[in-house]
Amino acid sequence: MSNKITKNAFQDHFRNKELRINDLQQENSLTPALKEAARSADTNRDGKISGSSETDKLFRALDRFDRDGSARSMHRSPAVETVLHHAASPQTPTTPTQPSAPTTTITRAAFQAALDDKHIKVSSLKDNSAIPSEVASAARSADANRDGKISGSSETDKLFRALDRFDRDGNAQSMHRTTVLDAILGAATTNPPPPTADPNRAVRANFSFQPNAVALDRARSSDLGSKMSEKLEQHRDTYLKASALTGVPAELIAAIHANESGFGDYRPSVRGPESGFGLDDRHVSTAWGNSKLEQYGLGRWERGTGTERSIFQSAVIAAEHLKRNAAFAGIDIHAQMNANDLAGAALSYIQGTRAAENAHDRGSSWMFNTSDNNPHPLHPGGTSRTSSGRTVRVEPDRKEGLLRWDTLLPLIKEHLR
Repeated sequence: MSNKITKNAFQDHFRNKELRINDLQQENSLTPALKEAARSADTNRDGKISGSSETDKLFRALDRFDRDGSARSMHRSPAVETVLHHAASPQTPTTPTQPSAPTTTITRAAFQAALDDKHIKVSSLKDNSAIPSEVASAARSADANRDGKISGSSETDKLFRALDRFDRDGNAQSMHRTTVLDAILGAATTNPPPPTADPNRAVRANFSFQPNAVALDRARSSDLGSKMSEKLEQHRDTYLKASALTGVPAELIAAIHANESGFGDYRPSVRGPESGFGLDDRHVSTAWGNSKLEQYGLGRWERGTGTERSIFQSAVIAAEHLKRNAAFAGIDIHAQMNANDLAGAALSYIQGTRAAENAHDRGSSWMFNTSDNNPHPLHPGGTSRTSSGRTVRVEPDRKEGLLRWDTLLPLIKEHLR
């Protein structure tokens, strides 16, 4: 036997035969690089190499590892012999009339139905040897909110479109049911039931800082302080339930609501882009908000409608937004936060990571300063949004309608007991 095989002889060997990708994956004698190269010849992603086009591509893939100097032949190395050995007659297909016969295609609707109330961990795709690396990478792009899993109608639809780019059925509404696709669908697991918004499970703050007595007394008699009792009673369940779901202390959620919309009384903020919780659409997209609500089974965000449902949804999103921004500054949101944590967390929500980090290091900020007898923050200036969505300049000034967190949080805690 010649120690070489020509391209024509190689294709003759595979005539009326097929090479199943999974068979090669079980061969310990083949290197991962060679297995991956052979897998690339499966252009229609049906789990096997067959036909003149794919066997030609297989030859070229194997020839890259060869050193005989010719593109028309290669050495019959042990690896090539192993590949040739696995060429076999096609398996007899199951009779189409039998009820158990699997369909050869899957529609977009059926794909989404198969993943309804399920999620796929992105890491499980990368670690699955049956899924090519380029397919796993494309699937990873469907994780729109970067939480490490693909779930919900929006992300599963994006996953379908990502996978359909590898398909050759010519239809954007369906694709071939391949072993790779089955491996991806097989990686899906059932979603856990959403947490219950039980107010009795709310996280209650035990913050460790000493308020400024003068500033606290003045805060009680301010406009915001004077309506504290009424408004906290009105929105108590909203804060407690949002806290129970997200793990953010109820006092922090209430503080955000108080300063961003006067507990919902400032109508331009409630009806406009902020939804009553400072959720400026420059920094909090509706898509991101919906992804958070989906985790808790709270439907689509009724953003800016000012309804009771919208207020609760926005409270949950505000809590998640606070956790996200504080994490960027290295701050963990929990019940035992100290002055440094609170000074940084306040600015992480309304000003950004750099300001939050500096405030955390100092243990004070313009929104948390126990050395200041005036409870109203000295705003450094910046930008805000009007009810029409227009960006406006905010001049540096003492903001009489707001309270710093070092005075606001103690007052809220008194009324939420």
